[in-house]
Amino acid sequence: MKKQIVIIGLFLLSSFTVMAQNSNSGGMNHNDSLAIDLYQNEQYDKAEEVLRNEIKRLDNAGAKQDSDYFFRLYFLAKCQGYQQKFDAAIVSAQKAVDLYGKNVRKTDEDYALYLDNLAFQLSGAEKYDQAETYGKEALRLYESFGKNDEDMSPVLLHLAEIYACNNKPAEAIKYQLRALNILKKEYGEHSKEYTDEAAYLQDYYERNGENDKAKKLEERIKLLIQETEDGVVDLPPMVKFTSPAVAKDHEKDMLRYIDYLYGHTLQDSKIENCASYIMDWTAASDAVKVFFGPVAEKLTGASNAGLAYMVAYAAGCDEYALKYGEGEPCFEMFMVGVARALDYYQANKHLTGEIPFNEDLYKVLEKDEDKFQKKLRELYDEEQKVMKNAQANKMKVGERIYFEEKTDKKSKKKKK
Repeated sequence: MKKQIVIIGLFLLSSFTVMAQNSNSGGMNHNDSLAIDLYQNEQYDKAEEVLRNEIKRLDNAGAKQDSDYFFRLYFLAKCQGYQQKFDAAIVSAQKAVDLYGKNVRKTDEDYALYLDNLAFQLSGAEKYDQAETYGKEALRLYESFGKNDEDMSPVLLHLAEIYACNNKPAEAIKYQLRALNILKKEYGEHSKEYTDEAAYLQDYYERNGENDKAKKLEERIKLLIQETEDGVVDLPPMVKFTSPAVAKDHEKDMLRYIDYLYGHTLQDSKIENCASYIMDWTAASDAVKVFFGPVAEKLTGASNAGLAYMVAYAAGCDEYALKYGEGEPCFEMFMVGVARALDYYQANKHLTGEIPFNEDLYKVLEKDEDKFQKKLRELYDEEQKVMKNAQANKMKVGERIYFEEKTDKKSKKKKK
């Protein structure tokens, strides 16, 4: 079983990598991608060298007023900071702030991002009073946008750390609590993002002499970590998707539900709600159009038990649309949807029974990835013919009622 999941996982990884490169081709060059890879692998010195060359190239091209130039300076400062080169990092971060403020504006999220980075680098150099000034200005800007989301949490966390380092633990506690409320909403209390930052709050409580709160929090963190190891995952609350606007407001939550689906079998107690959330979101959203044609039906084996694989197919299409901003039916979306459905099938076929169509498709993938893609292309071309002859805009998830009735008639069973 593990081998089967690994094979599909590698196929998806390579496919997503290619699609990511294609989706970024307009604004990123090879050196940008290289710098990001080096940064993510913590090779900050090499990333710095690549970025310096890119900045020099833009200098020579007279592109100092270009947004790419500002961002590379910001990125350069982060690489320098992680190497403890704080004086150099401050220069780079300050230059990004000054140039962006002069050539673009001082009232948007990017400017707040650059201010936060400057505050962070100043803190690394132990220039805490200056760091406070820029950190508070970054936060003021974010607050002026009426935002209280994932983008604001790093600003709050950095400001809390600055205050803690500047011997102001009471202020640090205030901002750390605000950040934790956001992280709890965005990722859940059991997430590593939440528990890692909660440990800093414990430290701030201790610095402020609030030892009882620190002890309680320490015990709570241990419990959350243990529950996570036991498989507990937080999911956002269920939502009634009454419009595309409501669906748009919950796109990040949708990705969390998709991740949960892929990570749990049909025996999981939350999987039914998870499937309902995914299908209802897909029906309401205008960010994606999922076409349920002959292949989606074949993936289910025309059985009620197999409908789980139609959910996995829809989730794969949704995942593609949300990650790459392409919601119209296309081969890449279809490919990810089918691959995700096969992945889910491999993990659950002992519960639903084997489906010949899925078995045959997986055998092709196991033997030759190129032949698998060729087979998917053939299936997609067939789907296109059906789509052209159907009212594709009506073949969204709302039509699953028709599909269930159809399969019920075949199996001569009526759903209660």
